[in-house]
Amino acid sequence: MKIIVEYFDEEILLLENKVFCIEILNKKVFSMFVSDLIKIKYGDNVEEIRFIEDNADLNLTGKIEIINDFFNLQYDSKKILTNINKYLSDEINYEDKEKLLKLYNKLLASYEHILSSIDLPLEIVNDCEIENILKMFKVKVKTTDNLLENLLLLIELESLLKIDKVLFFINLKLYLTDSELLEFIKYAIYNNVYVVLIDSIMYDKSIYENKLNIDENFFEVMSTN
Repeated sequence: MKIIVEYFDEEILLLENKVFCIEILNKKVFSMFVSDLIKIKYGDNVEEIRFIEDNADLNLTGKIEIINDFFNLQYDSKKILTNINKYLSDEINYEDKEKLLKLYNKLLASYEHILSSIDLPLEIVNDCEIENILKMFKVKVKTTDNLLENLLLLIELESLLKIDKVLFFINLKLYLTDSELLEFIKYAIYNNVYVVLIDSIMYDKSIYENKLNIDENFFEVMSTN
């Protein structure tokens, strides 16, 4: 996949064996780029940014994720929980689904009996699809107090659930040691998750990165291995 940004000279090529880094020292350009990505995340069409795969344009509105609050990572969003329930529904075997349905029907019968004793014209809207039964249990993702572990969990969820096409991390390198960053990058590559690191500071380049540097004067340098 490649990303074409109208106000960049260079194209951003995303590869399965690399993480792409964009380091932008020009504050106006940095702000504009991040702002445009956030608009795409929330469903707006930004003509200045195009996503292309197999020579065809992709509509990724609402299909990218921007992560910049690393100590409040959102694992309980509606998008994630909906995809978790769908994944569970696909993974639970037929016998276990039948057991859940039987238990649900027993609970439903008990509740209907209770309602019948109440002097109100009430009925239960019964939608016993397994997906709706799973939603009753309010499953949530277990997190820790360790930033790196939570970031790896985010990559694992993306790899399993295929929620977003690209994950953009804003100034992540400020919060990780060199060894932690390397572990995070290698884990993203191993799980075939497209990751783009966007930073407002320039760093040394690792062998697992392709990089676009944009200085204060909007001069661009592309570094690839």
